[in-house]
Amino acid sequence: MGVFIVDFRDNYYLAGFVDGEGCFMIKESRRRGGLRSQFQFVFEITLRADSLYLLLNLQDAFGGYMRYRAGQKGRPMAHPQYRWKIVSRKDICGLVDYFDAFPLVLKAQEYRVWRTAALLYFDYSVGNKGGTHSNPTWLALTMRVRKAQLSYLKRYNVPREDVGGSQITSQLELTVGR
Repeated sequence: MGVFIVDFRDNYYLAGFVDGEGCFMIKESRRRGGLRSQFQFVFEITLRADSLYLLLNLQDAFGGYMRYRAGQKGRPMAHPQYRWKIVSRKDICGLVDYFDAFPLVLKAQEYRVWRTAALLYFDYSVGNKGGTHSNPTWLALTMRVRKAQLSYLKRYNVPREDVGGSQITSQLELTVGR
């Protein structure tokens, strides 16, 4: 089996692949005793270990990092896997630029919710000293709404118009304006 080299940034390959295998997540964490939440935006694809060459090519093109996960004993179908993750602001912004140029089809709603929340959060964290969105309570509430919308979309696979809080969604897209 030969290794192929493709410029993934200039075609729909990744978009089609992500529609089938990709995952967009918003994670929330609080430091002990801390009142402010921190949010992390994660994109990942997990594949069997025999597809590592593909994930390495995607990592070269888009950044991120790789994790290995061994198969579990007692589960004959649980093969070793590699997980490619993107969490850094720079790499996520590059991914946003890519998906804006090469739109998703099946995961378009999930991506829109994730994208808007990520750009809003990044805008806040850069300009939080009196910037556009200087209220941390408002931002945390908004991120929780986005996280809930993303979970709802994943669970029930509903069209975007049916998602609760559609007024907030529209308002946030206007606010981010990207």
